[in-house]
Amino acid sequence: MKILLISPVPTHRPHSGIRARVLSIAGSLRQLGHDIHFVWLRDGSRPLPDLDLATMRTFWGNQCTILPFTLAADARIPRRELLNKSLHPDQWYDSRIDPLLSEILAETECDLLWVEYAYLSKAFEVAPPGILRVLDTIDRFAGRSEHMLGAGVRSEHLIPSFANNDDECAALRRADCIVAIQEAEGEIFSNLLGRKVWTLGHRTDLLTRTDSEPDNPTIAFLASESYVGAANFKHFQHSIFPLLRSTLPGLEVIIGGGVSRILGDLPPGIRVFGETPTVGDLFCRAHMVINSDFCATGLSIKNLTALGHGMPLVTSANGARGLEAGAGSAFLLATSDEQFVDLTLEILTNTEMRTRLSEGARHFVMDYNTTQERTLESLLDTLDGMRRNPV
Repeated sequence: MKILLISPVPTHRPHSGIRARVLSIAGSLRQLGHDIHFVWLRDGSRPLPDLDLATMRTFWGNQCTILPFTLAADARIPRRELLNKSLHPDQWYDSRIDPLLSEILAETECDLLWVEYAYLSKAFEVAPPGILRVLDTIDRFAGRSEHMLGAGVRSEHLIPSFANNDDECAALRRADCIVAIQEAEGEIFSNLLGRKVWTLGHRTDLLTRTDSEPDNPTIAFLASESYVGAANFKHFQHSIFPLLRSTLPGLEVIIGGGVSRILGDLPPGIRVFGETPTVGDLFCRAHMVINSDFCATGLSIKNLTALGHGMPLVTSANGARGLEAGAGSAFLLATSDEQFVDLTLEILTNTEMRTRLSEGARHFVMDYNTTQERTLESLLDTLDGMRRNPV
């Protein structure tokens, strides 16, 4: 099939979980023989480094279109007043792109329009009859802003949020097929709509670690430049790290990803590694990975990435959302700060446990990836049947 894939985030370089998700979807569709044209809705408030843009253009060639897009342009409300607010889905949209989307749809003669995120579902209205519509939700937006504020997280960037379930349903109903990234969200959407929702997790690369471990006990933390990621690390820094350091004075924590740009001053023992060509450059310098997530939503792609690299992992219960089946064998799950400290120390001081968790992570990711591949193939078979036999 010819597929037009629309996303508010670029595919390269995949430093963040969301970029990795979109790139994984695109790569999987390509691998299955489909013709993909990628449309990136570029919000000028979040500039893309030249290297990222060049890498993305090399990957896509002439099958990539970049459209200027202003998040929440249709709300006609000053940007500062939109911070940490909930809006109707269509208010997060920028309808100025519609004529351009219409031209692209005509030029590509696509069979299927695949849209990332429910707040862009208004793009489906541009598609003429006969084009199938797939919405990859990635996250749940009803009450999202209130959830973050309740957790004490305020963002200086616009983060889409819907006021209630009715708003979310209005966006979801525009799609012929709805995709959730984890089962819990899929069940919520299915119950709200009374119809089938597909669950398609994130397929991650499976890599074998060959580097020797560092001499000093070292923990890696990975997050993109987001205030949620920053809040999660600050919780670790203030509530967990001092207890770890008191037992292991030589302990180091290295921070990978763009989150370091908004963390502020850091105490001794915590240093910035930043963004690298591959996350393996970060992981090879650590014994393990931690994710003290207490407020994020959606699937924790960073956890999957760590497991795919065979890294021993301690995560909070919130960080394990969508991956619960791997708890105890692929990673360790902490339900309190005290348990987080104990489990982290156990991994750092026990070589045998690190080996066992690394092997468990590899087996878990292999099985997980197989499930996602089968689900995607089944979804595409269903869509092809709908295309050939329209109702």
